[in-house]
Amino acid sequence: MTGTANAPHTGQKTPHLLDRPLPALCMAFVLGAASTLAMAPYEIAPVLFITLGGLYALLSRRESRRSIFACAWAFGFGYFVFGLSWIGNALLVDGNEYAWAYPLAIAALPSVLAFFPAVLLTIWRRSFDPLTLSGYLGFAACLGLSEWLRGNIFTGFPWNLFGYAWAGFLPIAQVAALADVYLLTLLTILWSAAFGFIPLYKATQRKKIITALTIASSFAAAMLYGYSKLGIEIGTRDDIDIVLVQPNIPQSEKWLPELFSRHFNTHLDLTESQGLTAGEGIKSTYVIWPETAIPLAFTHHPDAAEMIAQTLSYFPEQTFLLAGAVARPDKDAGQTDSYYNSLVTYDKAGKIVSKFDKFHLVPFGEYIPYEDELGLTPITGLGGFGSGPGPKTLSVEPAFSFSPLVCYEIIFPRAVTDESVGAKRPDALINVTNDGWYGISAGPFQHLAQARFRAIEEGIPVIRAANTGFSAVIDPHGRILYRSELYKEEAVRHALPMSIKTKKSMTYLSMVLLLATLLAAYYLQYIRLDNYKL
Repeated sequence: MTGTANAPHTGQKTPHLLDRPLPALCMAFVLGAASTLAMAPYEIAPVLFITLGGLYALLSRRESRRSIFACAWAFGFGYFVFGLSWIGNALLVDGNEYAWAYPLAIAALPSVLAFFPAVLLTIWRRSFDPLTLSGYLGFAACLGLSEWLRGNIFTGFPWNLFGYAWAGFLPIAQVAALADVYLLTLLTILWSAAFGFIPLYKATQRKKIITALTIASSFAAAMLYGYSKLGIEIGTRDDIDIVLVQPNIPQSEKWLPELFSRHFNTHLDLTESQGLTAGEGIKSTYVIWPETAIPLAFTHHPDAAEMIAQTLSYFPEQTFLLAGAVARPDKDAGQTDSYYNSLVTYDKAGKIVSKFDKFHLVPFGEYIPYEDELGLTPITGLGGFGSGPGPKTLSVEPAFSFSPLVCYEIIFPRAVTDESVGAKRPDALINVTNDGWYGISAGPFQHLAQARFRAIEEGIPVIRAANTGFSAVIDPHGRILYRSELYKEEAVRHALPMSIKTKKSMTYLSMVLLLATLLAAYYLQYIRLDNYKL
């Protein structure tokens, strides 16, 4: 007999594969990439229970600061590179001189965005024990805070926040009406991380069960709230109709000057096709053309105004045209830039009666930060646009007011209506856009999903007109009453949904709960709650 049989046990565990750096990094990347299945167009929200739960378990095994940061960054990179891969399609449009930058485009932004979860989750892991309740709350607070930060600093890019996973399950999505999608994002992280935390929780079986039931109860309460809210019927107005025009102009042809007249006539013809079709009792119709439907040379041209007036004359009711347009600066308002990405309103005589200028411009798309130093031009090929003053409510008749939003302005929570004292609450959010840049990809689906959440948060219908992408009518519960098809030329008339008269949301609730969750995590760690018997 050898002496090894009676050798003392060292207590060392067999190394796990995920304890090695490279397998851990690969797993983190896979978990991030798989998380995109929770977003549009797939909308498989339960995927996050696996991926965020898996991230929690994976990071709980990491000890060194460098390893924690690398894994959290790899997760973020996988999530953003797959969720935002459509962004690079804008460089592949025929004639774009920056096509060579495609690999850089699909990797550069995800690389930067991945630093948000990487930094915050490294702070979390170095501050909390992941096997305790304080560690679980700290994870949700830090990851939730990283989502809020990337949506608000450096102009903000709140695309594919985790809360958007519920676009395909509206009962849970209604939670956003209590504050905004950041609140739902925090809750989504709490629910999902529980699948990684509970099995690791260093507590008695009784404590584990109570904790799991508490988390499950919060999910059930959110679902019951959503179902009760969806049970409130939203009607449509019988005095106002909307006409959505989707011309489906190929992006490679959109900015060719020799085709401007043809494009303009396409809009006119589609609009004319909807004349003389109003139902009884319709007092006003608002025709909506998509983003930059009218080029600068036509916006203020008297011949173009006359053609618009002639087309609107086919509508016997009072009719206005809300058109995306490239507009000149308003000298009376002190504007000095060359032109603006605007939404202009024409009356039936072809006169411009209101103008809204896009205020939240797309970095590197509509302007270049530090343009003089970098020597670049925006990918639109138009040079830098001027920026408008901010959201505002417009009204060209007493019966109807609207908050105009151009393109990706619709993705910013709590920044889509004029919140100043005394500002009128609009009857609708009018979003004009052009998703033709992104081809048949996840981009147009994700853009539409975020527009649905603005309707839920504000209790106001969203009316969306796209060159191509998805034109849509969305009620205040986020339900799609009408949606166009991708890459199809069409025009449709639809009744205007009513808004929810009183907005019952709490503006700062999401941030209060984020900070409260973080403070609770630190407090529970301080009192060492997990050492108490239950």
